[in-house]
Amino acid sequence: MTDRSLTVGTVQITAVCDVTGDFPAPLEQAFPQVEAAAWAPWRQRHPEAFGGPGRWRLRDWCFVVRGRDRVVLVDTGVGGPGAPGATWIGVPGQLPEELTAAGVEPDEIDLVVLTHLHLDHIGWNLAWDGDQALPMFPRARYLVQRSDWELFASRGEDAREAFDRCVAPLQALGVAELLEGDRTLDAELSLLHTPGHTPGSQSLLVRSGEEAALLWGDVANHPAQVGEPDWGPGSDVLPEVAKGTRRRLLDQLETEGMWLAPAHFPEPFGTVTRVDGARRWTGRT
Repeated sequence: MTDRSLTVGTVQITAVCDVTGDFPAPLEQAFPQVEAAAWAPWRQRHPEAFGGPGRWRLRDWCFVVRGRDRVVLVDTGVGGPGAPGATWIGVPGQLPEELTAAGVEPDEIDLVVLTHLHLDHIGWNLAWDGDQALPMFPRARYLVQRSDWELFASRGEDAREAFDRCVAPLQALGVAELLEGDRTLDAELSLLHTPGHTPGSQSLLVRSGEEAALLWGDVANHPAQVGEPDWGPGSDVLPEVAKGTRRRLLDQLETEGMWLAPAHFPEPFGTVTRVDGARRWTGRT
């Protein structure tokens, strides 16, 4: 059983899994630059990150961060039945049930940090009363980088469905806050602009006492990318920027020995270390 809770100084981080499923496209499409044979050692090292033949099995982790002064939810998963993200992956998400099981009430959340606006990170932003959209987390402000908002708002009609349904109403409801770059939330929590996967991708850095953890969304989607940071998924909007961001953050994680909380790895918490001279992801189980 994966340990779902991590203590960083005085901050408690709880992982909740909205959904587990095979990525809809085969690996050769999900990572179009990577030869099929190159996955073999990674399949041996991280079997839980692979599903059916030629498939990547992903978890959709969201994180509840309890600091001294606020409760933060990082990302909101694929959403419920009929949500664009749930339709995409073929399985509805379970975030409300997961939050209840973790002892978290929706009205406890002070901030929702959206690491980026892909459809598997925004699905539970809203609740619906008939045609009326309401914030799923009624007390929260939703923090989004402006560059992501502007990109997803301007995409073609098909690609914009998830934005129009799950994100755009936040502005009309007065709960969206658009950021431009880094933002210090308090003495222990700060947002870092970590672009590449999308222009406005952002990560939550937790520092408390002598400990630190980085919740980085989709800076890397698969544990193989820790050892192969130049491997990028087709979903990286700015591939070269994404490679640079991955390398920079992996250097920092290794040098400082901080915890990493990725959105789609088999385990929600782990470390970046050297094994036989090569950089590897070691999940905490």
